[in-house]
Parts: sequence; C-alpha cells; structure tokens
Amino acid sequence: MRRIRIGNDININVSVTRDGAKEDFTGKTVSVFLDSPVRSYPISNFTINENVISFPFLGSIQKDCGDYSVTVKQEWGDNQNISDTCAAFKIVEHSYMTGGSDNYDVYVETIDAYTNVSTGNGVDDYEFLSNKPKINDVVLVGNKSLQDIGAQPEGDYALRNEIPDISNLVEKEDGKGLSTNDFTTELKDKLENVKSGAEKLGDLLNVGNWANIAPLKDRLLIQLKGESVWRSIDVVSIAQAIGDEINIPIIRRDDEVEGTDDDVFSSLRTLLEIANRSLSRQHSDTAAEVIEFLKGLKSLGNVDIGDFIGGLTGQGARINPNGSIEARSLTLWEFLEVPEIRYNRIEVIAGTSWRTKGGGIIESVTVNPYGVTGTVVLKLEDGDIGRVAVDDLCMGIWHYPEDNDSDNYDDGIGNYRFSGFGTSYFRITAVRGDRNTEFDFTLRALSSNYIRQYLPQPGMHFAQFGNPTDTDRQSSVYDTPEYSRILVGVTTWEYSKANVSMQWGDLSNLSAFGFDTTGLGSLYANNVLLTGTIDQSATMPDRLEFSSDNGFSIALNETTTVTATIMNTWTDVTDTYERFDWTRDSGNSVEDAAWNALHTDVSNHLTLAFSDLPAERTMFTITAYKPGAQIEGQIIV
Repeated sequence: MRRIRIGNDININVSVTRDGAKEDFTGKTVSVFLDSPVRSYPISNFTINENVISFPFLGSIQKDCGDYSVTVKQEWGDNQNISDTCAAFKIVEHSYMTGGSDNYDVYVETIDAYTNVSTGNGVDDYEFLSNKPKINDVVLVGNKSLQDIGAQPEGDYALRNEIPDISNLVEKEDGKGLSTNDFTTELKDKLENVKSGAEKLGDLLNVGNWANIAPLKDRLLIQLKGESVWRSIDVVSIAQAIGDEINIPIIRRDDEVEGTDDDVFSSLRTLLEIANRSLSRQHSDTAAEVIEFLKGLKSLGNVDIGDFIGGLTGQGARINPNGSIEARSLTLWEFLEVPEIRYNRIEVIAGTSWRTKGGGIIESVTVNPYGVTGTVVLKLEDGDIGRVAVDDLCMGIWHYPEDNDSDNYDDGIGNYRFSGFGTSYFRITAVRGDRNTEFDFTLRALSSNYIRQYLPQPGMHFAQFGNPTDTDRQSSVYDTPEYSRILVGVTTWEYSKANVSMQWGDLSNLSAFGFDTTGLGSLYANNVLLTGTIDQSATMPDRLEFSSDNGFSIALNETTTVTATIMNTWTDVTDTYERFDWTRDSGNSVEDAAWNALHTDVSNHLTLAFSDLPAERTMFTITAYKPGAQIEGQIIV
C-alpha cells in the first residue's frame, strides 16, 4: 500500500472488474465513499471512464492519518445493489515515512486501486436468477412487506425501532408533580440554611419581618412593616449573623490562609490581593513575567532596557521621549533612512566604487518562473526619480545565503568576483512609472568568463556602466584599491581596449589589451594636455625593496637571507648608503633589545634562523643612512 504524507493532493483511480472483465455501469446508479480510520467521505465529484472511477482527494481537507479504502456501491432495477470495498493508500505524518521514491517536493500523487466483483460458480446478480424463492406463491423481488407475502394481517403496526424506550419512565402519584429543574439535596440544605439565617436576622432586628430595605454605605436602612420611619443597622453584624449560620468563612486582611471557593475575602484582604497580583498604576512596580501589549506601548518618559548606563563605556539601552536612542549596537534587516551618517568624518568603501549616470537601491524583486528574468521596484525618496533606462547594463554585489564566490578576481575586461559575495549582472528591458519606479530585467548570459548567475536582491546597490543603444549612457568611472579607470563607449558586458579612456595606479590588468606595463603610480591616457613640466626622476625619492633566498616563512632548522635593496626609479642606489641597522619587534622588549644590539651597523643582508623568530609573525625594520638622508622599511617573517 502506498504511503503518502498528509497534506498532498491525491488523484485516485479505481478500476472495477467483474470476474476479471471490465464492469459495465450502464443504467446503474453509482455511489463512491472514501473511508479513513475515523470518518467516511462521500465523493460527489467523481468521473467514470469505462470501468474506471476517478476523483481527487485534496490535501486541504485531509484530517486523519492511517489506512484509507474506497467503497463503490451500485444500484439498479428493483432496488438491486452491490457494494464492494478495496484498500487504497495510507496517509502518514512525515515525508520520511512515505513509500516509493517520491521526492519531498511532490505534492500530487496518483493512486490506482482495483476491485473485482466475484460471481463464484453462479450468477452474482439476483435479478438473473431463474428460480427466485417464493412465500405464499409471492416471488421475492424488490421490497415486499409482511402483508404483501401474506405473513401479517393488514393494520397499523410499529416497527421495533419506532417503539419508545419506557424503562426510565416513572409512575404518576397523586399530589406530586414533575419539573424540568433538578432539585438536589445540596440545594435543599442551602435553602434551609438561608431560612435559619433569616430567622437570626429577625432576632437581630428584634422584629418578625420588615417592609423595605435599602443600602447605605456600611449600613442598611430598614423600614419595618406598619411603620413610616427607617431604622439603620450595621451590615457587618447582619453578614456575620448569616455567615455564622450558613458557615461562610470571612478571610481577613492578616489571616495567613489562601482563599477557596467556599469562603470570601474581607474588603481589606481584597485590596491586598489586588495589590499583590496586579501591576500598580500609581507606583513603581515589577512584573515577574513577560507583558504583551496588544495595542502598543506609549511612554512619556524614558524606556530603559537592561541596567542602563550612558556614555561610550555604558551598558543597556535607552529610548527617550524625544526619540533619541542610546545603545551598544543596531542590526537592521531592511533600510536605514537618515539625512547623514557620521563616523569621524571618514568614508570607507570596501570593494569597487562607481560614478555613473545610472543606478539605485532595490526595494523589492519579483522573479519569473524560469529564474532569469523578473521585475525590480526601486527604493526612492519623496520626489526622487529612478536613474534607469531601457538597455542599461548593470551590476551589483551582494552577500547571498550560499554559493558566494570564494576568491577576489578582476580580469580587467569587466568580470569581477569578490570573496564572500556574488556579483549580479543584469540588463534592463523595460521601465515603468512616472518616476521610473519599476523596471524589468534579464540576467547576463553565462560564458567562459562568467560561470555563475546571481539574481538582484532587495537592499542591493547597483551601478549602470554601459548601454548598447543609448550613447549618452555608455560612460562611467570606477575606483578599486589598486587603480582607477574611466570607461567610454561601453555597449557589451566586457570592455575592449577602445573602452578604456584613462587608467591610473596599477596598470598590470591592461595586459589584457596587449599593453606591457607594470607597477604602481603609472598612468594610461589617450591624450595628455600639460601646462607645466614633466620631471621624470630628479625629485623621485629612494624606495626600499626586499627579497629573500628562502622566502619569508621558515621552519625549524631552516634559514633565510633577506636582502634590502634601495632603488631610485630604476637605479640601484644601495651603495650610496653607508650604514645599515636592523631591529626586531616580537613583543618581548627585553629579548628584542639584546637582539637589536647585535645587529647595529651591519650590511643590507640579514640571515635569519628559526631561533630569531620568537613570535609566529615577527617584524624586522632596517634603517639605512647616508650623508643628509636616511630611509626605513619593514618586513614580516
């Protein structure tokens, strides 16, 4: 029997045969029932195709787990009928309990069930019997009453199930009546106690009965029968008189007992219980559990979280009535909207910074079924207009939940990877809204240089860097930690030599366009207009370069020799320096001082053994001197 997780839509096909042959439903009324372990579902929306009965069993109406069966009932002729039941499937609670090889995401199952109506050695339909039984020469066909077959005289009769049950009836006694109210011994005793209390109240008032009674704070005003004046009596005395008789204890303020359903609190004890069990509206109070405010929280004073202490070294948090928040940190899942963010007036950008004619911040993304196209809604301020256009080539960087890039990569022609992030490239195919608030996109196609697609995400900042149809949107400037570049005429995802108008800084990635240039501080430009002079080397300062014959990381029993070379542009000027001092910084000032004394006024070559490295990463500084100048540099070994 197939096992299916509860909540999945199930299509059920029941194939009905008779002695192996297809059942003929012509002229028959068919009823179908789906039976669970605790209930039966009458099926009305079934269809019949030849001998197959089909119907759905929707997951939204599934209530029970266990074995299910299908019952098919056929009716025809003079009330002839056949009913047959077959096992269908089993509903289970969890996916790991299902049978077969169905995937977890399969929500529609198809069950094929089979039932065979067996005829044995004779005929299975009563109507086909040639020798039907008779009673009093009356053939037993259809519904026959006892009168029809002559087994009971005509008259009015009651069936057994029509005779009422009289086992619980009582006999009528003169002078007594019946009531729909159940009067118990407990109620009788209470009434007698009330009567006794009333008699004691009468004794308290020294009168048999009274005409009127009215409340007045802690006393009662009583008007006796036959009198026109009102008398005043103490309520506590009355309550005590009645309470003593009907045995209702009064728990007073200082009684060290808990209340039950059989006693009452005095007024002072009631006030004390309220004070102990509820929060005060007039005094400072403390709640031992969480308080949930269903309609919000309004405070005219400070709202403190934890043991608040203000200042940079403080703790906890505070929200004051002016809306200022002082806290240790703030985590937001969506947007932070402020006029200005200040932190020591320094702007820090990790990655690539773009200056371009198009771009923005994404508020929401709707992805189409195939996963490569969709619609973006821009995050715009009041009065702002989206800076996007049809055919804009765009890119954005985002930290995705999984499958982020594991390395940093820039091939110089427009393919970027950032470790721990994914780079999304997409083209805008349509723009909508009076303020360009919405646009459709399609992802960049995969290629040998672009091997993984990433969808744009809510909160992503994206930059437009090219456009194949609009010449006014083909220029941009971007900066990396290594170089800055001006692009022009960009119409494709990857840049060509003609697209690089200028670049300064590290020019090594221009090798992708056939240039042979390396080093920092270089400049590439199409045209240069100068109003001053070019001084190639006269004012260039000396610089230190380090090399090693065994690298800058050694193991036990290894040595490495570090050489410090002093260059001016492309000229080695090391020999112009007269003295070289080496110092070590390992974190141990005493041992470092002893080491430094042994390495003063030596050469520009330093041989290091494992014993010279007391720390895992030790810094060495060389200071070189010549008349009127000195130069200093550091390495880590």
